[in-house]
Amino acid sequence: MINALLLAAIMLMPQPKAKALKYSATTIYLLDNEFDRQGSGTAWAYSKEFLITADHVCAGIDEGLTLALLNRPYRAFYLTPIYRDPIGDVCVLDGNPGLVPLKLRRRPMDEGEHIYVYGSPMGIAGSLTDGYAGPLVRMGDGLWRQMSAPATGGNSGGPVLDNKGRVVGMLVAGYARYSHVTYSSPWKAIKKGVDHVSP
Repeated sequence: MINALLLAAIMLMPQPKAKALKYSATTIYLLDNEFDRQGSGTAWAYSKEFLITADHVCAGIDEGLTLALLNRPYRAFYLTPIYRDPIGDVCVLDGNPGLVPLKLRRRPMDEGEHIYVYGSPMGIAGSLTDGYAGPLVRMGDGLWRQMSAPATGGNSGGPVLDNKGRVVGMLVAGYARYSHVTYSSPWKAIKKGVDHVSP
């Protein structure tokens, strides 16, 4: 009985809508000189001018690849990284083709909080999964939030949202064999990237 009541309460809670999020986040691709796709990730709009994604999604530009958003099969909107933090895995991109900016919550997700991850697994946009925020895990110089929201390749850079659709993190890592164990960039790293382009 208790489990049924808990499930009903969760279902009645407000949650972000996938249809609305498609206007705020998108699939981005790494393209070679022949316009072939060499990788993909997810980026989300922070403002009318800038998108944010994971730095490892942008890493291919160091090898001569181009980062772009594909509006049509052979029509690209090119993106230029203007801020990169390889340690915190955050990259700010100059350019926004008209995506609606997401709101950044003043504080990161709390342990045990019900969260949502929006992204483009395997390059297919429109995936919204949910789970819970786990403990903070120290890796290197940062505190990374473990999550139970499932994700696969292509989700990297996708926004992590609370039940009001506000950004509380960004998905950057997971395990191929355990798709339900994922990680968000350190909150301080995300805030540092945002502050870099904020007036």
